[in-house]
Amino acid sequence: MWDYQTDPRVAIPKAIAEAEIAISVCPNLWYGYAVRATCHLFERRWDLAGEFFDMAISRDRSEAERFIWFAAYRLSQGHHLEAVELVARRALERPLDPMAHADLALYLYLRRSREVARTCA
Repeated sequence: MWDYQTDPRVAIPKAIAEAEIAISVCPNLWYGYAVRATCHLFERRWDLAGEFFDMAISRDRSEAERFIWFAAYRLSQGHHLEAVELVARRALERPLDPMAHADLALYLYLRRSREVARTCA
């Protein structure tokens, strides 16, 4: 069971192990690959993050692209406009989700679109 350990030296390997279990149980489900990719994103292992996000997208493009950490990965790779578009689409699809709108405000802020960002949060 996940215990919300905050030390990344403990949490990331544990999350990778749990993602591997999910992948072995449901290899056609996108989520295990996306979690594994996110772990590599946190480790700044961009190549592995990209590989696992590609695997997630090959299983379910729509869901994987809605995953907030995929947008973070795209942002980390210099695809700023695409990242903003991904979180904007997520916010439009979830009008009552405050986190989706906070994420959009953050990404707009990071893109230096401060005036627009103020209207989202």
